[in-house]
Amino acid sequence: MNKKILITTPLYYASGNLHIGHLFSTNLAWVLRNLKRIQGYDAKLLSGIDEHGSKIQQKAKEEEYQPQDFVNYINNKFLHLWDAYKIDIDFYERTTNVHHINIVANIFEKMLKQGDIEFKNYTSWYSTSDEEFVTLTNAIQKEDGYYHPVSYNKLIKLDENNYFFLMKKYQKWLESFLNNNVKIYPIKVLNEITNNFLNEGLEDLSVTRENVEWGIKTLSNKSQTIYVWLDALFGYLTGLNYKSDNDNNFSDYWKNSYKRIQVMGKEISRFHLIYWPIFLQSLNLTLPTDFLVHGWLLSKGMKMSKSIGNVIDPYQLLKKYDPEMIKYYFVAKIDPKNDGNVDDELIMNTVNSELINNYGNLISRTLKMKSNSFTAPVKYSTPTTEQEIEIENKLKEFSIHADKFIEEYRINELFEFIIRFSSELNLYIENTKPWTLKEDLPRLEKILNLLLNGIYAISCYLKAVMPNKIKELEQALGIKFNAKNIANFNKFDNINPVSSFMLWNRIK
Repeated sequence: MNKKILITTPLYYASGNLHIGHLFSTNLAWVLRNLKRIQGYDAKLLSGIDEHGSKIQQKAKEEEYQPQDFVNYINNKFLHLWDAYKIDIDFYERTTNVHHINIVANIFEKMLKQGDIEFKNYTSWYSTSDEEFVTLTNAIQKEDGYYHPVSYNKLIKLDENNYFFLMKKYQKWLESFLNNNVKIYPIKVLNEITNNFLNEGLEDLSVTRENVEWGIKTLSNKSQTIYVWLDALFGYLTGLNYKSDNDNNFSDYWKNSYKRIQVMGKEISRFHLIYWPIFLQSLNLTLPTDFLVHGWLLSKGMKMSKSIGNVIDPYQLLKKYDPEMIKYYFVAKIDPKNDGNVDDELIMNTVNSELINNYGNLISRTLKMKSNSFTAPVKYSTPTTEQEIEIENKLKEFSIHADKFIEEYRINELFEFIIRFSSELNLYIENTKPWTLKEDLPRLEKILNLLLNGIYAISCYLKAVMPNKIKELEQALGIKFNAKNIANFNKFDNINPVSSFMLWNRIK
């Protein structure tokens, strides 16, 4: 079986600092990559930065930078945030890379030559901040003009001669692709795309702009600059060395891969579910297999905005929390198919109750009871009580349940399942009272071995979101966590773990 999987984040727009929504999106993709590796896949994560467009040109001027110097500065800030949160990225693309620029310019000419692009006059409404044309059907009308339906940025009227991609000719193909050949999670995203765009009929898309200096010029008409979305989307391919002398990464992780999973926020789903597949089909290139579209992060039920003053600085959180705590909260407590709340109190309560009081306490209690009664390893023996048989059966099926959650992108439910099992093991301790069994060492040994096997199963999957802390636990227990060995119950028979382990101190 082909084991190669590519998971992508958007190439984030280089107009300013990354915010907590970018962190959520990247963390979701990163955890998914790690979970796929736990399942045995050769999974890679691609991210990057989208560096062209009139908004960046304008922003650089305001900040008194040359555009290239400005995007270099922003790119360094992006990389610093991923480093601060200990998120490692396998492939990283910048749209100012020379290879990317050359490939996109040639792609445009190919589309033009084969009749998918044509030149015509266009009058429409445009949001500079969103780098997006908006039809009056979708725009919000107020007394002083028209506004973007999602960002609420004011629209300006443009009358330009531009190149247009003829989207209409691909509509039937796209409908078939979205309904039959790609997995979209959640399904409501497909319904929204269908109702808001496909049912109304696709409009041809302006793929160049006049009078934008900061971008990729078309080879056949230097007055035209390629539209930022046509430019940026192909970063998913150029980031894999598409059409380079050494394109093994493109061949392995895109063209011939088992899955190509694209993670994004719902505000950019249209670009990925409509324009991107059509661009790829135009060039007869391999298409994505999965789209995972997540909601927004809210603060006390409200969308974050500078004007309200409820924006959360990702760096501010690191003053109080280990990055792995924050990353855990994002995937364990926020359902990707809906908007999710985040604030200091929610993070603190989750970390204290689930990681420290529940899972952390399970580890420390088990190790303490083991060291108090045994100097040698505790060996496995067949369960005898109904509760022990039930726990062992759950361990035998642990990966089956985990895999189902992962395949269906129910990532938050996966971690609910894991923590619920940790609670069951803590309840097992309360029911069996191992500290009273010093005179019945065979029974005590059976209980402690079962607890160690339970901790092992939980830790196998928590490794996807907190690999550094779990690595410390591996060293303490003297064993490497591997999901394939969860049902191998004698794995602790010759291993003598340390007498104590502190996951984290309680957060106050």
